[in-house]
Amino acid sequence: MYHSQLLIQLVFILREENQGYHEQLKSQTTLEQTHFMSMIAEIQKFREQTLELIQSQAHGTHNVSLSAVSSSQSEIFQQIRGSLLEISARMATVFDSAFPR
Repeated sequence: MYHSQLLIQLVFILREENQGYHEQLKSQTTLEQTHFMSMIAEIQKFREQTLELIQSQAHGTHNVSLSAVSSSQSEIFQQIRGSLLEISARMATVFDSAFPR
């Protein structure tokens, strides 16, 4: 009888730990989703700015030099690339912790 009580207690402890792990994983995933959504918003903003610039260049209303524009675009692309690499590394960490080898 004593052994069955210990087993029942062990099952409850494992269930609580498992629930805690899932909650932690869920909050981590939510954080990653939030970061990813902010990156998508940045990319969308960059896309809109680029389209505006192309339209204004086509109409001849913009006096900004193309070298300054390409420099700015290059910098933004580098930021996006860095952020995507960071997200990829974080996702790999989350995946590895969810499915240990």
